[in-house]
Parts: sequence; structure tokens; C-alpha cells
Amino acid sequence: MTSDKKKIRRVAMNMLARREYSSMELKGRLWQKFENSETVTLVVDRLKDESLQSDARYIESFVRSRIARGQGLRKIEAELLKNGIEEGLLQTICSDMKIDWNDLAKRVVSRKLENGMPRNQIERSKIIRFLQYRGFTLGEAMKALEECGLG
Repeated sequence: MTSDKKKIRRVAMNMLARREYSSMELKGRLWQKFENSETVTLVVDRLKDESLQSDARYIESFVRSRIARGQGLRKIEAELLKNGIEEGLLQTICSDMKIDWNDLAKRVVSRKLENGMPRNQIERSKIIRFLQYRGFTLGEAMKALEECGLG
């Protein structure tokens, strides 16, 4: 292995030791540090072959962190697609994780309602828009409100 490859691999391994990266994100960060893009691509591909970099692990980690923040599938999906993740892989992993998006939306509404119930339709609409901004569908938002007694 050439010294360039060793340097790139060492930097990549240090990055992956801190957190998971998508292959596209990892390549992008390495390209910022190193000029030889072909070598970066070779190193990242080898890391993938050795299972040291995995888009599937990256997706799982990313989805878990966003669920903890109370974000819905649509927002998570948009961010992952921006980071170079295939939509099919995301859908497969999300279905394997068995996430109840309706329950998550309900928990977000419950936290939002700690300051009190909405007094009128305008405040109720603000909660729906808030949930949609967070990445939940209109159906999930409506069901969450209904289950919280605001239907």
C-alpha cells in the first residue's frame, strides 16, 4: 500500500471511529483533505469491502438519532437522500427497524402540549404544521392529535 493510501485510510478510520458516515459523505470529507480523488475512492471502496464502512449501519444510526429528536420519516428521508443514500435501502432498513411513526408523532404532540391544550383551531393547525415540518405526514399528524384528545 502506498503512503498516500495509508494516510487516507488512517484518516478515514479515525473518522469512522467517531461515528458512522455514508460512503458519499466519507468520500466528500476525504476529498477536502486529499487531492487524489481516485485513491480516496479506492480506499473507501476497500473499507466497504472490509465492512468497516457500511451505509446500512449509517442509516440505522442516523434514523435512531433523528427519532430521538422527534423527527418523522419524510424529514429523515430527505436528509439521507441528500447524503447519497439509496431510497430502497432506507425503506428496507426502516421496515426492519419496525418503527411506529404514529406513536412517535403522538409523543411529539404530547411534549408540545405540556404548555397546555390548544385553545382554538388556529393553535391546533399550528401543531399540525409543526408535525409536518418535523417530517410527519398529514395522516400521522391528524391521528396523533386525535389520540391526544384533540380530534
